[in-house]
Amino acid sequence: MGTEIFLSSLSLPANCEVRSTIYKKFFYDIGLSAADKKLITNQVEKIIIQFNLTPENINIQPYQDEEQEYLEIQVIEARLRDEKRHKRIAEIIMRTIPYPMILQLTIGHRLMVAAGMPRINLADRQKHTIEEFVFSPWMDSKSLSPQDRGFLAGIQASNLPFTNFYRFYSAFIDQLHLYKAANLVRKTLRNQDPQEAQRLHAEVVAIESELTTLRSQLEKESMFNRKVELNIALKNLEKRKQEILFKL
Repeated sequence: MGTEIFLSSLSLPANCEVRSTIYKKFFYDIGLSAADKKLITNQVEKIIIQFNLTPENINIQPYQDEEQEYLEIQVIEARLRDEKRHKRIAEIIMRTIPYPMILQLTIGHRLMVAAGMPRINLADRQKHTIEEFVFSPWMDSKSLSPQDRGFLAGIQASNLPFTNFYRFYSAFIDQLHLYKAANLVRKTLRNQDPQEAQRLHAEVVAIESELTTLRSQLEKESMFNRKVELNIALKNLEKRKQEILFKL
């Protein structure tokens, strides 16, 4: 099982450990669509609260303002049968449980980490919204890359700020952004600004999507002049992509 390498890398105090199962019925009772209920039923083996960080068990203060509420953080694992719609499953779990969450998706010895900055729903304060879901690459616990190891070292609790839960959680998400960018260039990033890494990663992803579209158009194109135009556009995009990767 790929679960322990990530959980142990967090290096959380033993008194934060919970190891409590969240039964599927919890999700069925909150008004999920029939398709989402089927997804939870068929694709999820088990959901476990592994750790619960509160002011009482770790020296971190809560944070609250009009739009944000970071009173505690939960570390949850969802053991899946396969990758089918894994991101949708993560979104369901993170939207349903009203706490800032570090979510591990596990399939055998492979794992992915997900998080998202929650905000209070001002129209209904009993609900919360998530501004952006952030997903790590898949990691093989039996064959860790240098960037995998860099990420696991960076998320140790002692490396994250203990000012309050908002700062702690934000710093964890920064490590996710750095990990995603590091995976693009296949090297560990040092002294890279997380926001800049996030911006550059998003730009590369957008370029790769455009490259895919242009290559598809090129395969179908029969006119010589249009093929030349598409090839020039492809070369320019590839050049731009390499320039961005060089910045990382």
